[in-house]
Amino acid sequence: YQNGDEAAFQLLYQRHHRRVYGFLFKKLKTSQLVDEAFQMTFMKLHQSRHHYDATFPFAPWLFTLCRNSMIDLLRSQKRVTQQEELNPI
Repeated sequence: YQNGDEAAFQLLYQRHHRRVYGFLFKKLKTSQLVDEAFQMTFMKLHQSRHHYDATFPFAPWLFTLCRNSMIDLLRSQKRVTQQEELNPI
């Protein structure tokens, strides 16, 4: 996948997407947040694929991206809520 092989991405996705989604669902509970964090996770995977060191296991790296996506999403949600409180319509 690091070299642009689409089939390799499909294999990675097929192997890991259920576990990533399940992890996010346990933490976030709502489908909207889970779907957004899930999409962010795989976008981060795509954007940072060249930084992956193949001498290390893939799953822990993927779940680090997943956890970071979840944190980023929750932080952005918190900022939106705070802005809405400061600037009511």
